[in-house]
Amino acid sequence: MWWTKKTIDPNLQRALFETAPITVKYQRPADIGLFEGRSLASDAERQLFKDFARFAMLFNRQFESIPDLGPWRIQELDDTDTDILGAYACRYDVFHGQMRVGNLEISPGIIDGYTTDSPTVCADVTIEHVLTLPFWRMWAFLEPLSIYLTGDDETKRRADINHALLALIWPGNGLQDDPGLIDLVELNIRFEGSAANYIEYKDGCET
Repeated sequence: MWWTKKTIDPNLQRALFETAPITVKYQRPADIGLFEGRSLASDAERQLFKDFARFAMLFNRQFESIPDLGPWRIQELDDTDTDILGAYACRYDVFHGQMRVGNLEISPGIIDGYTTDSPTVCADVTIEHVLTLPFWRMWAFLEPLSIYLTGDDETKRRADINHALLALIWPGNGLQDDPGLIDLVELNIRFEGSAANYIEYKDGCET
């Protein structure tokens, strides 16, 4: 590898690896797409908001149960606005240890929309400082998202994640010439497909 831990900012190193996970505040927005006391969201967005009421808690549970997977946590935001005017989503901050390292945004499928019976979603993930984290730890975070939110088979899930991660270090991106840029690299990956696995898991936890 053409960089070492010595090239990583020591303050960043401590924040990522030498702190306990945050204590998550499970406080949801009163509704999705609120404006002046009423929701401007579509039926699909409101149903997704309802179905994903426990998503953060259920997702975090695996990292609480198996600490070796890493101190990952997600915490839902009060703000449900997206960058697209008039579109709303369930939005989360992503933490590793005490440090916020990115965000997750889950919205209805772009083409098919969203219903509980046909729960197609589009999930956009951004992780900052991604090259300071071990490859396997990124896998520990991304794979369950892929399982819950795509419905893809294992081969496709793994191929998509590997492609997104390996593209970050591909020759020609300039990092070899300036390893000091490592801390600035971020991962952007989109998961699209059926959230049926999550719905089944959620329903099983409620019985």
